[in-house]
Amino acid sequence: YAPAGLAEIGPRYRDPADPPSWVGMEALVATACVNTLEAKKHGLPPITSWKDLTKPEFKGQVSMPDPSSSGTGLLNVASWLQAFGDEAGWAFMEALDENVSVYTHSGSKPCKDAAIGETTVGISFDSRGLRLKEKGAPIELVFPGEGVGWDMDATAIVKGTKHLEAAKKLAD
Repeated sequence: YAPAGLAEIGPRYRDPADPPSWVGMEALVATACVNTLEAKKHGLPPITSWKDLTKPEFKGQVSMPDPSSSGTGLLNVASWLQAFGDEAGWAFMEALDENVSVYTHSGSKPCKDAAIGETTVGISFDSRGLRLKEKGAPIELVFPGEGVGWDMDATAIVKGTKHLEAAKKLAD
């Protein structure tokens, strides 16, 4: 099914078939939400890479989602292993663990905590950070240079559905 507005969706975010079998709805991108006031208070240098978060001055200043209970946390682990390779990826995560003050069950909580000053750096995803920043939170979103993990939520209509018109309305 080709939902209304399909032409507005870039080709990378939908099935190329006509009609498409799936269409992307939202992309989530991993980011580091940095509370600029807390970073200044603690004299922390700017972050340009994931590896910056392993520096000694970041000890106790980082929170991230627990990869055993959060899809966002698992996304980060998978992306770090892809970016750094297995051996270097695990070494990076062991070093990062030394600086993580808390592992949350929620993927958005680290960024929420950074927004209110409960942590200096919250590893989270961009859409949460952007909403908090738009509401005035003193945070900057950093997309580290080694690359970031991303995920796309998509929609599709299952062939043979008993409620085809309702499914089309939802897809639209």
